[in-house]
Parts: sequence; structure tokens; C-alpha cells
Amino acid sequence: MTEQNRQTNARLDRIEQAIAEQGRQIIGRIDSLTRWLVGMQVASLIALGTLILLACLCSGIVPPRLQATATSCRSPRSRPLKGKVT
Repeated sequence: MTEQNRQTNARLDRIEQAIAEQGRQIIGRIDSLTRWLVGMQVASLIALGTLILLACLCSGIVPPRLQATATSCRSPRSRPLKGKVT
């Protein structure tokens, strides 16, 4: 091998290492973004479920499993009034 070939190979090795490092950085960023998005998705689903449950409880539509709990936890103000409703 001539000196010029060695220099060219050394330069190519440095370029290859730089590209590999940039690739690792990009993959790391994609990985952290993916983890963040999955976390946001889980948080959104929990929030949505909570809102649906609250809406059901407030409107009187209660899933059968929660019916006993919901009726025992209701405040006296939320119970229907006795007598005629006009």
C-alpha cells in the first residue's frame, strides 16, 4: 500500500466513525421521542377514561360493577327530590 492509500483509508475510517456516531445519536433521539409519545398516549388514555367515568357518574349512567360504590358515595344533594317533579 502506498502512503496515499493509507491516508485515504484513515480518512474513510474517520468518516465512517463520524457517520456511525451520528446514526447512534439519531437512533437515541428517535428512541427517547418514542418513549415520550408512548407515555403521553398512556396518560391520555388514563385521562380519557377518568373523564368518561366522571361523566357516567354525574349523569347517572353507571357501569354495573361501580353501581354499589357510586350510589354509596353520592352526596345527598345529588339524590332525586321526593315528591312531584314539575
